[in-house]
Parts: sequence; structure tokens; C-alpha cells
Amino acid sequence: MFFFLCIIFQTINAQEKDTISLPFFDDFSYGEGKVNSLLWEKSGVNISNSLPINPPSIGAATFDALDADGNFYPSNYGIKYCNGDTLTSKPIDLYYPGDNTVFLSFFYQAGGLGDAPENTDSLLLDFYDPIDKEWITIKSFAGSNNKQFNQEIISISQKCYLQKGFKFRFRNLFSLGSSLQPDLVSNCDYWLVDYVKLDCLRSIADTVYQDVALTNCPSINFNNYSSIPYKHYLQKKNEINISYNIFYKNNDVNKRLLDSINLYFEGEGDNNKLLLGSYNLPSLWDFSESKDFKYTFNSINGNTANYKIGVKLVSDVSEQDYYPNNTYYSEKILSDYYAYDDGTAEAGYGIHGEGTKGGYVAVKYISLINDNLNGVYLYFNQTYKNKQADYFTLKVWDCLNGIPNNELYSQENLLIPKDKYGQFVYFKFNNSVAVTDTFFIGWQKVETEILNIGFDKSVSSAANNNYYNINGQWKKSTEKGNIMIRPSIGHISTPIAFELKTKHDLSVFPNPTTQYIKIFCEEISYPTKILIYNTIGKQIKSEYIYDSEEEIDVSDLPNGFYLLQIPEYGISNKFIKK
Repeated sequence: MFFFLCIIFQTINAQEKDTISLPFFDDFSYGEGKVNSLLWEKSGVNISNSLPINPPSIGAATFDALDADGNFYPSNYGIKYCNGDTLTSKPIDLYYPGDNTVFLSFFYQAGGLGDAPENTDSLLLDFYDPIDKEWITIKSFAGSNNKQFNQEIISISQKCYLQKGFKFRFRNLFSLGSSLQPDLVSNCDYWLVDYVKLDCLRSIADTVYQDVALTNCPSINFNNYSSIPYKHYLQKKNEINISYNIFYKNNDVNKRLLDSINLYFEGEGDNNKLLLGSYNLPSLWDFSESKDFKYTFNSINGNTANYKIGVKLVSDVSEQDYYPNNTYYSEKILSDYYAYDDGTAEAGYGIHGEGTKGGYVAVKYISLINDNLNGVYLYFNQTYKNKQADYFTLKVWDCLNGIPNNELYSQENLLIPKDKYGQFVYFKFNNSVAVTDTFFIGWQKVETEILNIGFDKSVSSAANNNYYNINGQWKKSTEKGNIMIRPSIGHISTPIAFELKTKHDLSVFPNPTTQYIKIFCEEISYPTKILIYNTIGKQIKSEYIYDSEEEIDVSDLPNGFYLLQIPEYGISNKFIKK
């Protein structure tokens, strides 16, 4: 398992070499966003923590039908297949003449929680021959509905590949399908790749890893909600059931002891840790831990509570585990809205077809206190050639016998912002709407084309609260997941640290760190100004750096979560001081 110890050295020094030295390892556990630019060439591949089902560790490289800008790759609608994402390694020094112990291994999954690729779609693995300067397809995996992660291990012993400048790449071929209408087609035909390892001194049987790892984002829930308005929390905090969900896996063939699970709460002046106990882990097993607990969430400004929730696994032989996938921090905000979703969409939700014009979709909420709705946040998905509806009508209903009843509010001719796909958009009501106990919020279709709203399939704690009506009768949806619509009791601005859109083409390393950090980004020039913010949005450092080798001293910072921003370029990334 020595490759775990070498990866940090390799990552930091990769930019100083024309080729990367072995070992090459990436499990994509460093957060949502772009892949590590020190290991991979620039591409449209993103990392997802929510799409994979039971991955070997948290985070996987995601291949789909959209490019780096979120647009569909060029294609003729209805053809058999199209070229999708490509993930190419940086050049690697593989000059090991005559060596038969060089192997590449990786895990792959078709679909995950997203749209599964058809059998005409495929994931391809190519090797680059530095001598003849050509790419050769080594493996092809056909699409299927099989939701398992499969591991592949491949010997690299041919002379043409055992050269300095070797590269490998993954790429996907997708199909939009000829039987579907363009307004139904959202991002599709997902493939997930994880735990990529290229090294020598291996064998075909080297497929087991002494690694206990987190496998999904830790979550904190308030009753059945992922978030609730902070002022509602304050009034009802003694009656709210707060629970955590933690997902982890023993990748070892041996039983392992998990000495402790540590749950961290950082932000709003808090820096607390809860110890959740120790567990015996059977071999090759996935686990989920869900329990109620007590904690008081504070707010410095009195309107919002902005926290970073961290989880750290400590095992019996932690020195053998890969440290980055043992620790993960996620954002938890209590602001002005109710939410079931976790902020990421694995699919889209809408009603479509003949007779659906004028149809309704509604989501049920239970307000903890009597209050007034002032607006709603809606998450819009991309559709093929922007062929979704242009306008819609917002609706709010009260409840009778568990279904929508009297209309409390209606706002017509709302324009769908087609330049804001993949994010929440706030719609302010013309007047506030009083709600008590149970209410429904949703929309009415005013055009034939679909209204494609984000659908979160990764959160399983909430009951099915989705309803539709296309013929005058309300029915509960059978689709499992959460429509990404968030009723708001007041539109509150959040601190700058949480408004910044994080771009992961800015690398910060080592991460986590104890003394210093460096940055690397191909798009910037030097000198450049950097700013560092803490979790409540307070600027705590401002300085100029003059090249990518300059060390930024952070030894004086308290342990915790920070955001580094380069304001001139509007880019940022997160790091942990420990």
C-alpha cells in the first residue's frame, strides 16, 4: 500500500516534471467539481459525490452528454451514438523495459443514480503509444442497467507502452435516442469511474485495498428536511429531531475495527466534535450509520446559520488507509427556506406528453410554525437544444385529506431563465402568502413542452412528497426522489464565503495542510492577489504571490475550513488547515 504514501509527493511535484512518476492514483475524493489538474489534462469530466451507488470511496469521475460548459456535445439528434466526455492522464514516465508487473486498475459503474447508458452506449479505455504517437482502444464496456461498481485490472507489458510519455484515457459514447422528444432529453447516459491506480510491482490479483473509506457525503437532517428556515429552527429546536447519516465502506478482505467516527461542527463561532462510537467492520462491506443526536446551531447575524459539517474515520490501522477519503466536509446552511434536496440533481422531473398542457406538479411541505411565504427557489435542468417551455405559472395550495386543495397563490407568465441551468433561481412573490401547517407549492404548465426541474435521487430520508395532476385528479408520484423546489419565508443574502461559485480548476495543495499551501491554475498570470476567508465569510488574509512555487504560510490559522479566492479571475477553492 506504499502508493498512498507517495501520492502527495507526486501531486505536488507533477508540474515540475514533463512526465508523472509512478505511482499514479486518484480516487476523486477531494470534492465536487473538476478533476485534479496535476494528474489529468483539462476536460469536461466532473467529480460527483451523489451519483455513485456504493463506490469504493467518496467521489467518482462522471462521464455524460454535457461538455465543460454544461452544453450538449455536438450531435445529430437520434443517431446511434455521439462522442461525450474524455478524461486523459498527464504524460507518465512508464519507462520500465521488460517489466511484467505494471498494471492499471480502476472501478466503473453504468448510470449510478442517473440515467443508465443503453447497450449501444459505451465506456472506452485507450492507451497512448509514445513511439508511434497514436491512441489504441484497449477495452470497451457496453451500457447496461447493472448498478454495481466493477473493477478492471489490466497488464501493461508491451514495449510500445513502457515508455516515457505514456498516457491513458477514458471516454464515453452516448445516444440521445430517436424515440424521445428533445424537450425530454436532459443530461443522460452516465458512466462513473473511481479508484484509478497505475503502478509497478503489482499482479493480476492485486485488486484488494486495505482502505476504510467514506463513500457518500455526510448529511444532517431536521425532521425530514435537509434544511429549514433558521427562525423556525429557533422557535422549535426543542421539538425537532436532528439526525446524521454517514456512509462508509471496508474495502479490505480482512475485518477491520473502526476506532471512532468523529463528527465536526465548524462555523458561527463553533468548533466542536462529537464522538460517535467504534464499530467492527466485516470485510468488503458497505455501511450506513443514521442516528438522532442533540446539537444547537448558532447564528452570528441572527438570520442564517452557516456551518461546515466534517466527518473523520479513525480505523485500527489508519496509516494504511488513504487519508483523503477518511475525512470529508460538507456545507450546512439554515437560512430562509425549507428543502428536502441536497443541492445536486441526478435527474430531471416534469410532466410531458399529449394532454399535459395545463397540468400541475406540487410538493408537500409542513411548516413548523405559522408564517408567510415570500418566494420560492427553483432548480432548472438543461434540455437538448433548450427545447423546454418558456413560461410557467407558480402555485401554492393548502391541504385537504393529504392532497392539494384551495389555491392560495398564483403567479402567471414567469419566464424560465435559460442562462441559469444547474442552479437555484429565486422567484419573489407579488405578495406574501400565509401558510399554516401543511401546504403545497409547485407549478402549472402553460405550454406543451416540459418544465424540467432538478430531481435529487440521492436523499432517501424524506418520504415521497411529490404529486401531479393532468386530468383533474391529484396523484402521488411513483418516482423516488425530491423535486428541487424550496419555499422561502424571506430572501436572505448569505455571507460571501458561501455565495462564491467554487471552480476546481484552481488547485490548492497540500490539502489538508498543517503549515503552508501552494496554488496552481493554468488560466492565471503572476503576480496575482489571493484572499482567504473563514467559514463565516470574514477575510483573514490578503497578499500577492509571484509564481506557482511560492508558499503561502497558513501556520497561524486555527484548524478548520477555509476558502481561497483569486478575485481578479473570479475563481476559488477550499482547503482544510489541521
